[in-house]
Amino acid sequence: MPSPGTPRQRRNAGGVRALTNPTAQRSDQCFERLNTPEEAYAYKLGATLKMEEKVLEIEHHEIGVYENLIINATAMGRESEATRLAGCRRLGT
Repeated sequence: MPSPGTPRQRRNAGGVRALTNPTAQRSDQCFERLNTPEEAYAYKLGATLKMEEKVLEIEHHEIGVYENLIINATAMGRESEATRLAGCRRLGT
């Protein structure tokens, strides 16, 4: 028996041999079918929401990193760097 994902031959209804790939057939079934414009729109809205949540998570992480850098710079007596980092954080750069 061939390993999963390797093409193998089978005979179709006309008796002609055809190559099939069972893994490809299974992976095609993983995708949702969007049959109406409303379903496509709802799918796109869901994908957009997921992306926005990820962006917010990244922004929150970035803010935490900047705050930690400012705290460490202040603790080491490097006020000029702490001030510069605080300015960068406010500007978003």
